[in-house]
Amino acid sequence: MPDRIVDKGIQKFFLYDYYYQVGWKKYVNELQSHGDGRRIVLLMTPDYGNIGDQAIAEATVEFVKDHFPDDEFLELSIEDTQKKLHAVIETSWPDDIFLIQGGGNMGNLYPYIEETRRYCFHHLQGKKVISLPCTMTYTRDRGGRDSFRKSQAVYKNVVLTAREKYSYAAMKKAYPEAETELIPDMVFYLGRKMEPAQQRSRILVCLRAEIESALEPAERTALINQILHKYSDAMLFDTTVWHNVDATTREAEVLSILRTFSRAKLVITDRMHGMIMCAVTNTPCIVLQSRDHKIEGSYEWIKDLPFIQLISKDQLENIPSMISEQLTGQWDEKFQCPDFDKLKQMMDSI
Repeated sequence: MPDRIVDKGIQKFFLYDYYYQVGWKKYVNELQSHGDGRRIVLLMTPDYGNIGDQAIAEATVEFVKDHFPDDEFLELSIEDTQKKLHAVIETSWPDDIFLIQGGGNMGNLYPYIEETRRYCFHHLQGKKVISLPCTMTYTRDRGGRDSFRKSQAVYKNVVLTAREKYSYAAMKKAYPEAETELIPDMVFYLGRKMEPAQQRSRILVCLRAEIESALEPAERTALINQILHKYSDAMLFDTTVWHNVDATTREAEVLSILRTFSRAKLVITDRMHGMIMCAVTNTPCIVLQSRDHKIEGSYEWIKDLPFIQLISKDQLENIPSMISEQLTGQWDEKFQCPDFDKLKQMMDSI
């Protein structure tokens, strides 16, 4: 997530708390349920240009509409969640289900997101709420400890889901009073409807330059230069766009990224959703571990795919030989979507 979005969010958080206390009433008519049945509300969807996060939201919407077609559906962006949560609660029915957007944002790496998740759980006490698959990361410093204590005070008698085994174990230990389940990252669900690529023509280099990268800036630059110099069909690419994306433009943006991956003959990335998008499009991929555990953990869902190779920072010198191996490989194995039945069962029984 771009730092400018995080900073902007922190500055505006307390302004949005005003809407819960005072300004919510003007949204009641807009948010009235249109029927007497159950409503499923998806909270905290992104309105920024990280297409990995947008893909999580898109996959979540598809999952809900595939499995709960008879229920009314409502989506609120992270900004609208702050502004309209009280109005949604006032217009809700007892059987309504609230889903909180998943992602790599549980912890203090992206404080505005974690603040908003706590805000939701605090105000939705007594409601049916599921926090969708997350990675949990708290830094080992004062900021991490302070954020962890605040979350511990809120995450009691709630339903959490982790998208990989490391966060699952950490959540179980950190929040013993919560119900915690292991569910794949929602973006895997998009692979159920992907069409095979007709032609593959480029090598994509998709490396992040953010706090989550395990590469130092000099290492990243050297790796990029090495690949671009050796392969004339290699190009830089990223899963972040520098404009806002919302529910009205999200599907087109996500499909555009997926098509780009599906037309590549190889992707070299350290983005978790870069790896997942390669998996769901059956695109050969060399993926570098990130600074946290989310790539290594999510790789467990697809570790049997031979065209997805996970390497550590210590193996950078092996990338040239790995590229040659991937470009000449013939793979019979195809992506099989991990099982999301557990999530459906949770929503059925909550």
